Amino acid sequence: IVTGIKSSKEAKKYIEELRKVLKSIGIETPDDYTMSIKNFVANGKFDYTNIDINKLLEDYAGRAEPSYGRIPGVSKKLLESLENVEYNPEQFPGAIVKYKKDDIEVTFLVFHTGSFVCTGAKNEEEAEKAITSFEKEVISKYAKK
Repeated sequence: IVTGIKSSKEAKKYIEELRKVLKSIGIETPDDYTMSIKNFVANGKFDYTNIDINKLLEDYAGRAEPSYGRIPGVSKKLLESLENVEYNPEQFPGAIVKYKKDDIEVTFLVFHTGSFVCTGAKNEEEAEKAITSFEKEVISKYAKK
């Protein structure tokens, strides 16, 4: 397992360096191996600030039977894409949002300032798609003006 790297190219580089170190101490490694990314993590800042996390929580958290009509501009499909929202500012300043869209399932940590962490993507492209979609469909509706 390799953690903390910025790209799959960088991971390959470190794996090759590790193989050289192992070989230097007498441990042989196979020349033919596979590498796969299991959890791509991205962090950044949305184009929006002053996110109303309390309103996001009010609209989505623990909803057994959501009232689709009561949230202006929010579709039934979008509501179904947000599995759950957890927020307890006394323990942690960010909301934990599980987001599903098409074939993507990721978890966002969303902060009032617009900063975020996105975990669970399989690669950079999937993370970018999830972030773009989440910002457009969710975050833009909860940015205080």
